[in-house]
Amino acid sequence: CELDTSVCSLRWARRSNSNHLALGLVNGDVQIWDASAGVQVLCLKGHRRRCCALSWANHAELFSGSQDTSILHWDLREPCDGRPTERLAGHSEEVCGLSWSEELQLLASGGNEGDVLLWSRASPHVERRLGSHAAACKALDWSPRGVLATGGG
Repeated sequence: CELDTSVCSLRWARRSNSNHLALGLVNGDVQIWDASAGVQVLCLKGHRRRCCALSWANHAELFSGSQDTSILHWDLREPCDGRPTERLAGHSEEVCGLSWSEELQLLASGGNEGDVLLWSRASPHVERRLGSHAAACKALDWSPRGVLATGGG
């Protein structure tokens, strides 16, 4: 697919047979594409600055993190009006990493300020603040056993 803007992040949907690809754009939009058909399916608006991190919770729920310091939770099941389900606020600088744990039902977020935050699906508030890195935490991933690895610097 051809775009007339810069892509800052991308993530394939979690379902193995899905052709959906989420793109985080420099203008803050999140686009969902059907990669096999080469067509844009949705355009999600809510961030005021670039969208630098994406993480699918399942095939129909997506989290996006932005330079505007917010994390947006999107429910893409029908009908989707292109507006976020909720806005999560906890970082003081750009959200540069996101990772969802299906097993624990937790979202981990890393910020440019170095903080690592955990969010529960049950609440829009920070569940737990983990230790801070000396610099931006861009790398986060959950193991299949629910262990979170983070990297910053």
